Amino acid sequence: MAPDTHTEPMKRKAYEKELRRLQAQLCMLQDWVKQEGVRVVVVFEGRDAAGKGGTIRAITERVSPRVFRVVALPVPSDREKTQMYPWTRWYDYSQARDMMLAATDTPYAPWFILRSDNKKKARLNCIRFLLEKIPHKRVKRPEAKLPRRSKRGAYDDEASLAGKNFIPERY
Repeated sequence: MAPDTHTEPMKRKAYEKELRRLQAQLCMLQDWVKQEGVRVVVVFEGRDAAGKGGTIRAITERVSPRVFRVVALPVPSDREKTQMYPWTRWYDYSQARDMMLAATDTPYAPWFILRSDNKKKARLNCIRFLLEKIPHKRVKRPEAKLPRRSKRGAYDDEASLAGKNFIPERY
């Protein structure tokens, strides 16, 4: 049996390096979604402090808000609260979660559970899972061709500062 490694700490530099790599792939996914005109819906449901906000932030940090939209459901009204299961105790929440999964987990719209004891690993696992689960291809972009810069009318900004007062550079 393999050891349980999802709770072991992850070094910050290793996390940030992998996060940037996955975020670059999310940008490629974004290009494909935009080109194909498809819609992808991801729903996060979980307890307080489960890491939903940090995971959503990691997913949306480097992509366009015009393509990746985040919609938060409003806080339930007093009337809605009386119609819901009591969410105040963990066991009640877990029982309600299990009933929700049993009633709504379908082959067409499945729920997937993300272990979030280790927030960094949970974020990386979630992004990687989304990239693997959503079939997409790299969009070929035309190479940008910039004209040569004209030197005509160039301004020497260093010469204009000659004789001005500067703060001493000590570092």
